[in-house]
Amino acid sequence: ALVSDEERKSRIQEASRAVDFYDAVVKTGNEALDVLLTEKSVYCTNRQIRLSCMVTTKQLNKIRLVDLYTLLGNALDNAIESAERVAEPEKKIISLSILDCGSMLYIQLENYYDGELNIQNGLPQTRKPDAQNHGFGLRSIYSIVNNYGGKVNIRAEDQIFYLEIMIP
Repeated sequence: ALVSDEERKSRIQEASRAVDFYDAVVKTGNEALDVLLTEKSVYCTNRQIRLSCMVTTKQLNKIRLVDLYTLLGNALDNAIESAERVAEPEKKIISLSILDCGSMLYIQLENYYDGELNIQNGLPQTRKPDAQNHGFGLRSIYSIVNNYGGKVNIRAEDQIFYLEIMIP
């Protein structure tokens, strides 16, 4: 039996989606982190945002799972929101690195942003109309990192937002 062009197109699209999903699966060796990163990666794939993750640390056990999940979840949600607003498709990129820097756990997240970014007291100001109900993501990141005696560094240059976290 011959397959119609429509059926062939449908099968190709389905195979393509399966490949995209497979590409979105993240394996770090930490099950909870894999679940979080895969979930965010699939979300990004569905919105034509490229999320690249590099996890080479052996120090994730320094942080309680709930803190790690909150930290990375908030950071990635902010980056995704920013990437969704970027007009140029080639700038819809988020780069996450979690590595060892000597005895420190080092997390760096980079993403493009559009428009102006107003940073006050180390925090970018939310662009959402009801500002008093937003901006908790970064505050919770600062709070968690402070609990571990770490440092958060935020900067923006050339339309790229950088979030750096170091935990001793």
